[in-house]
Amino acid sequence: MTATAGRILGRAVGYLTQIYLARLLAPEGFGLFAIGWTLLRLFSIAGHLGLDFGVIKFGSKYWQRDTQKLRNVVLMSLAGAVLSGVICGSALYVSAPWMAGTFFQKPDLKPILQSLAIAFPFATALRVMAAAGSLSGKMFGGAVIEDIAQPVLQLALFFFLFDMKTPIDTALLSTVISYGLSVLLGTAYVAWVIPGLLEFKPVSFADIPALFQYSLAAILGVTLGAFNLWGDRLLVGYFGTETDTGIYQSISVITIFTTIVLSGLKISVAPMLAAMHHDGDLAGIQALARSVTRWALCLCCPILLTIFLYARTIIVGIFGIAYESGTTALLILTVGQLFYVGFGLIDQIFLMSGGQRQWLQISVLVFVLTVLLDAVLVPRLHVIGASLVSSAMMLLMGCISVMTLRHLLQFWLFNRFHIRIIVAMVLTGLIMHLTGIKVETILGLGTAAFLITCLFGLLLFALGLEQSDSALLRKVFRK
Repeated sequence: MTATAGRILGRAVGYLTQIYLARLLAPEGFGLFAIGWTLLRLFSIAGHLGLDFGVIKFGSKYWQRDTQKLRNVVLMSLAGAVLSGVICGSALYVSAPWMAGTFFQKPDLKPILQSLAIAFPFATALRVMAAAGSLSGKMFGGAVIEDIAQPVLQLALFFFLFDMKTPIDTALLSTVISYGLSVLLGTAYVAWVIPGLLEFKPVSFADIPALFQYSLAAILGVTLGAFNLWGDRLLVGYFGTETDTGIYQSISVITIFTTIVLSGLKISVAPMLAAMHHDGDLAGIQALARSVTRWALCLCCPILLTIFLYARTIIVGIFGIAYESGTTALLILTVGQLFYVGFGLIDQIFLMSGGQRQWLQISVLVFVLTVLLDAVLVPRLHVIGASLVSSAMMLLMGCISVMTLRHLLQFWLFNRFHIRIIVAMVLTGLIMHLTGIKVETILGLGTAAFLITCLFGLLLFALGLEQSDSALLRKVFRK
């Protein structure tokens, strides 16, 4: 839970920066920055070649058993991630004129792409460092270096450099420097977690073929999965206007809370899932997956319900009246985020239990459908079309994944307690709607969110919690 809290804090700071930029640059200027920022985020997820998964999968096998082999796995994973970042960052820098002018048909995008390309090797290294740090079982340190240090440094540098350059140049410079400084902090942290990591000793390459064979198979599915989550913003940038992109990025920031919570939970449970798979504990994997999914739903449902009920107030209050046209699209995306939370742990279950090829097949199907449908709907319906495609693909990917998981590991991800959570959410929404409470300010929104959370919790207790969840809550209240 501390890792989740760390991720929430760090991502919150990062999105505060984006909110500030959205208000400062207006939809058109923010849309250009959003394209470059999304490319960087996608590359930080996929550009490390799956070596963050590899370092967990292989590192958990050697942790506290073979220090030298653990050191080899971590060093080779970091080296591969940095090399990938250098190559891909260089390619983006060189191709930026073509991508800006020909591909996206937005010439002003060129300096943005070239600036953010410099951060590519830092971004990939940082993600592998966070994964390596999680091998100790203490997840908070990895969350700090990836999800707290970088956005906090970015925001601090943004305000420090604000008077020296234009807003967009300040945002780019602060982003690149913050990634570089975070890598320095990450290096110190991983060296502390794994003693002797930076000593001048020979490195064995014995595990390298197996490491890369696993990681490369995993990263193809992860890349497409990440694109299905983030890539809709790039597709809006390609098929739509700069204004469409700015508005779509803004509403995506509002719904991204669920991604923050789920990513924190994922990095917390990934080593446990890998260890259970090594031990052949399928019952343990099922119990853990169901429990984490329940808690993800419990944490996110009140927030998603608040967004759904008061979408316009949130958009206008946070970004300004220029973004009001994104209200309907936000409603649709919020429904899609509910699907994402319910099915969101499945990729980790596949990747940590030997199902990376099945996850790749599912991701390819959803990727192809996403591109085709966006090509048809975005030019016609703009941000509403993109949100419809995104939500539909979340549902499709989840349904196919659950059925495949049933065949692969012989268990259902959901049971009656998950259904009760959704019923509690629906009843809460109906009650709040019938009360006719109007919310016109951010302060009023906070009050409404508090009421929704309390009512949701009471309904959950009334409908009945799973026994282990009830025991945990009783223990917390006693303390």
